[in-house]
Amino acid sequence: VVKIDYFSITYQQLEKLVADDVVSLMEELGAAVEEERSKMTQQMGETLFELYLSLKELKHFKQLIPLKDSKPLALTNFHDWFQMSINKWLQIVYEKSCERITKAVMVDQLAPVDTLSKHSSSAVDVVTCFTQIKSFWLQLAWPDPMGAFVFVTKITDDICNAAVMYSEMVRQKADDQKKITQQLCIALNNIEHVHTYTWNLPKELDWQGVEASLEQLCGQEGKQQVQRALGTQLQSIDAGMQRQSNYMINQLVEK
Repeated sequence: VVKIDYFSITYQQLEKLVADDVVSLMEELGAAVEEERSKMTQQMGETLFELYLSLKELKHFKQLIPLKDSKPLALTNFHDWFQMSINKWLQIVYEKSCERITKAVMVDQLAPVDTLSKHSSSAVDVVTCFTQIKSFWLQLAWPDPMGAFVFVTKITDDICNAAVMYSEMVRQKADDQKKITQQLCIALNNIEHVHTYTWNLPKELDWQGVEASLEQLCGQEGKQQVQRALGTQLQSIDAGMQRQSNYMINQLVEK
């Protein structure tokens, strides 16, 4: 009796067909975006991200193919097809995050979200927004160490900039309430709430994993490059948010 591994045969044919279709699609999309015949939208970015996750899952099934039947797959480096799209998508995410933060501050009454909290609704919205970005990054699980370093640096920088922007906006909102000391206190707590989240970014975004991958690829220099980049970003956000906090503390002292 001849034993035929139909799964391996079918899988390798299927992944080749899928790869051919996706390559054609991404080349067409890339050309359109580069020539500005098409603009990356939020819906388009979300669709491409879902496609990326589906391909990642399809590639994962290679583990079920017997080693003797295994051969290089058409999907082996499929992530390369999404390089430009991810860059565009990250820009959209940043812009949408800034819009969301602006709206959150506008509607915030600078009142505690509940009896157990010392911060208000906008601080919750900002942290939720950052958590969604973190979730996107962890799902992406970019396999190329150097590319992962570029992306996580961009994501960290965007979160830092958005956090500093938020601290400036909420400070300004509290500053407009000239005679209300309680609102100044809540605004100060808001900044501290967001600041605490940003200090956990190395863990939240798995910088240690990126550092280990780059060290394996480039040696000690790769590890130091990651540490320098992260250190610079954290120092920048600390200075920006501390500046707003100090301003409000001085306002409270004067009142």
